Amino acid sequence: MRGEKPAPRHRPVNDPTPLLAASGLLLLLFLLVARGLRRESKRHEAPPPAEQIPFLALEGALRDASRDRAALARERDRAEARRREVERLQAQILGSLGSGVVALDRAGRVRTANAAAGRILGRHPLTLVGEPLEASLPAPALSEWVARVVATGEAVERQEVVLPLERGERWLGVSVSPLEDAAGRRSGAVILFSDLTEVRRLREQVEARMRLDSMGEMLAAIVHECRNAMGAVGGYARLLERPELPEGERRLAVEGILEEIGSMEAVLGDCLDYVRPRPPRRRAVRLGELAREVARAAAAGSGDGVSVTVQAPEEVVVQGDPDQLRRALANVVRNAVEASPAGSPVELRVEPRGAEAAVAVVDRGCGMAEEVREHLCDPFFTTRADGTGLGMSIVARILDAHGGRLEVESREGEGSTVRLLLPREAA
Repeated sequence: MRGEKPAPRHRPVNDPTPLLAASGLLLLLFLLVARGLRRESKRHEAPPPAEQIPFLALEGALRDASRDRAALARERDRAEARRREVERLQAQILGSLGSGVVALDRAGRVRTANAAAGRILGRHPLTLVGEPLEASLPAPALSEWVARVVATGEAVERQEVVLPLERGERWLGVSVSPLEDAAGRRSGAVILFSDLTEVRRLREQVEARMRLDSMGEMLAAIVHECRNAMGAVGGYARLLERPELPEGERRLAVEGILEEIGSMEAVLGDCLDYVRPRPPRRRAVRLGELAREVARAAAAGSGDGVSVTVQAPEEVVVQGDPDQLRRALANVVRNAVEASPAGSPVELRVEPRGAEAAVAVVDRGCGMAEEVREHLCDPFFTTRADGTGLGMSIVARILDAHGGRLEVESREGEGSTVRLLLPREAA
């Protein structure tokens, strides 16, 4: 109704506003009184009375606290500015990398991805965030590596995977590292990857070209060897046409024809073994017996009186194809015999070496130059005019198929030691 005054509003009993206001006024009054007293004391250049000293001390403490708060605020602002600068720099670095970077959480979901990751995968990097790894980078091996890294903390480096993407298969070179939070706990994984598709295509083209070149070299070697052999066979055949040819010379001509045919068969066999290597038919092979068989055959075929001896201090057994191992050892021994001067020995030594066993072929021939050693097992590399250059490459292939390896020690003018090393099995 008109003329009535509104009812007065009562503040709640618990409202702290009046108390705070009163406290602020008292503090302001205290500071003003303390400042006036200090000015008065300075004007009279006399020490302040004893009752003023507590007020002055409190004023100084408040002033120091105010300065400290301001300094802390400035330091906090500088730290925040540095943090923002570091984050900006990190973002610039990730954005400028040519390799893709994808960070995952412990569940395998994408937390962030850089621009290169989006470019390689054909997507905008923001569309990858939140996806499971299997959707962004669909490679089973990669998922296994990430799970292992998150579980063990051990990085996986320099692996290759193929991704079946919509625009075709992409070959990636991949490394996976653990991701840790501020407390040092593993919180996920980081995948660093680069696109190797074009590099792999170039590599395949080079390998195909090298295979064609090798086939051309092999054809040339076959033609050369067969032409020489056929020329010799033709010469022997013309001798056999003579009715007056003595029986002894006729028999030698027939033996010559058979020898040349055997030479052609050996060349064709080498080429077939190189082009279509047969997987080994494994069984227990005693290296001592194998070495003695090869030594007997090599000594019988040596026309220069080169002796071939065997040292087999104990029976050593390996799992392998006896025919392939015999051929590999025979190729090495034949080279040693051909490199040895008349009357010099060639030694075959069976050497147990812990988990491996070796058959060392030692000669005292002309030795090999460093360039020859480097290319010894290259296909079609030979230093002989009548060689195909396939013998030692076949040796290397046979050893590789058996999980073995080849060691070569040689110096020009001092001879050579060639070791065939194979995984050992106790007898």
